[in-house]
Amino acid sequence: PAGDDPSPVAVTIEPGMSVPAIARTVADAGIVRDPLVLIWQVITLGLDPSLRAGVFTLDATLTPEAVARRLAGPPDPPTPKVTLAFRPGLRIEQVAAYLQTVEGLETDPRAVYRLLSEPPRSIVEAHPFLADLPRGASLEGFIPAGVYEVETAIPAEALVTRLLDAWAAGVGAVRIARAGRHPLGLYGVVTLASLVERETGVDRERDTIAGAYLNRLDPDLNPTRLMDADPTVVYAADTMALRDLPFREWPGYLFWDTLGVSRLADVEVPKDLDRKSTRLNSSHTDISRM
Repeated sequence: PAGDDPSPVAVTIEPGMSVPAIARTVADAGIVRDPLVLIWQVITLGLDPSLRAGVFTLDATLTPEAVARRLAGPPDPPTPKVTLAFRPGLRIEQVAAYLQTVEGLETDPRAVYRLLSEPPRSIVEAHPFLADLPRGASLEGFIPAGVYEVETAIPAEALVTRLLDAWAAGVGAVRIARAGRHPLGLYGVVTLASLVERETGVDRERDTIAGAYLNRLDPDLNPTRLMDADPTVVYAADTMALRDLPFREWPGYLFWDTLGVSRLADVEVPKDLDRKSTRLNSSHTDISRM
């Protein structure tokens, strides 16, 4: 054996690979010390016509002979997967609600929601663009739209990491750096962008709306710095409703709706409405207070 570590290693054998190429792949994975030993075992045992393509779970405690015989057997069965499709502009409660409806997904939506609400240091430190994430802030605004094929039992942290990586790739390093240099910082820019996104679906209007909001944040132009933004009120109204709604009922909740609200100015938001106010310790971005 190459070692005494029993940790499973998935080794992929591509169709048409020669015996030497297979042996090098297995050796590179740390399963055998020397590819020549595996080549010798395959030829001596007459297994070269039986080697198959596919994914094989191996470990360093196997003898070269055992590795050769495993590669001549059936590959691992395909890992079951599901497809996740996220629409643009979802708040994290909507993500949690959607995950509860995905048939076949074994990942706990509550675990994903907790990570999105209160991202652990391991996630924040692994993504440099989160460096200025305010203390206690959630990952709202960093969940990108898109279609993702994932394993049915993908760990919650792996799913959140996949989404954050997709967000960074979609936005791009140049835009991330530019937003980081803005007086609002990246987090503030993302928060402001979320308001603009809720205000209009017309691209040509977004520059004007963003400029209006920035003016309202300028104390020289607007001493109160009140945003007077409809999305902030609807966001807060949803938050108040969700804090009294059991988690399992979130999929049936109609988000971003104003049914039953005659005037947004009449919506009363209690001062104690903070990021801990909904079930499962939901966290909220500055949107609800801007």
